[in-house]
Amino acid sequence: MSLDASGMKKGDPSLKAVKHPRFGKILVATRNLPKGYYVAWWGKLLPKKKMPRKRMEWALETTKGMVDAVPYNGSLLKFCACPGPNELPTIDFAPNSDVLLKRGEDKAAVIFRTLRPIPRNWQVDMMYNKDEKSTEEFFQEQGICRGDVGTKRYPAVRKKNAGPPVWLKKRAMKKAKTKTKSKAKAKK
Repeated sequence: MSLDASGMKKGDPSLKAVKHPRFGKILVATRNLPKGYYVAWWGKLLPKKKMPRKRMEWALETTKGMVDAVPYNGSLLKFCACPGPNELPTIDFAPNSDVLLKRGEDKAAVIFRTLRPIPRNWQVDMMYNKDEKSTEEFFQEQGICRGDVGTKRYPAVRKKNAGPPVWLKKRAMKKAKTKTKSKAKAKK
């Protein structure tokens, strides 16, 4: 597998890791991404028993071992947030995702692809397990309450029946208060 020095340092220029107000770093699109856009989660391929425990949170488990992306700033998929209960994943394993996994190689990659178009500055989110039910179980096992990750600055794709996000509701409430105050002043 060949990765040039620029890609290893900075990663895919269509993606960027940014600070989330509550959940550490997240991954966003730096341009509009089409459905079917391919991205690699890459790093050093290690047997599970040799994977440093403190890096397990950031590692990707595969059929050939663990892909340790921690030492590589350009391996950006490690920053994907998990969509909350009212949100949809935007990226998942591609068909034949393990084609670049070979035991004995220094580095390995697992291929992912976008499930839907992702607008510029919107989050690139993936489920942290096989499906929503197993992801929810994963969070419960970790003692973590799974929450929506979308923000005003970096929205996440929402489920059709989810309603508006909290940050949009707050803005609507603020507008309603302003209108009420304006009407009250007009009556005086």
